Amino acid sequence: MKKENVLNINTGEVTYWGGSVPMWFSIDLGPSKLFNTSCWCLRHGYNAANSFPVDIQLEARNDSDGDYDWTLLHKISGSPFTQPHEALGWSVLPRHNKYFRYFRVVQPGNYGMGPNGGTGSPYFCVSGFEMYGNLRYKSGEVDSDKTVLSEEISVQDFDVESDCWSDEDDSEESD
Repeated sequence: MKKENVLNINTGEVTYWGGSVPMWFSIDLGPSKLFNTSCWCLRHGYNAANSFPVDIQLEARNDSDGDYDWTLLHKISGSPFTQPHEALGWSVLPRHNKYFRYFRVVQPGNYGMGPNGGTGSPYFCVSGFEMYGNLRYKSGEVDSDKTVLSEEISVQDFDVESDCWSDEDDSEESD
């Protein structure tokens, strides 16, 4: 799956990756940007009412001053998803005042098959991710705050990583 599908808020494409647990993707805003997130959104990445993300968590960290440990910002138990390509959002509570460079969304186990289904295979099905909050631009010292929506930052503005990315389109091609 292409990493751009995770960040494209207008996609309806089937987007998943995995094969082993845990599954995750991370975003690096780069050395000149820090973000304080107040809420975040995730879109289910499959075109059927199954394969739902389960026990997902939003984490963040900085590399400054040896801060290499991920900070848990929000955790969701079970799966809140019930529909194909459903998009849901959550507030980050309790509200914090820390700004971070790196963000990661983790699914620690297999996907869920729905409210009555149980667990499925080790794949993470996500076709959209958004964060809302305050963005700080750094030039030596923090010099400005700007409230931003995720669509103001494109995939070219930062690096997205996972343990299972492909830059090729995995969809079937027709002749």
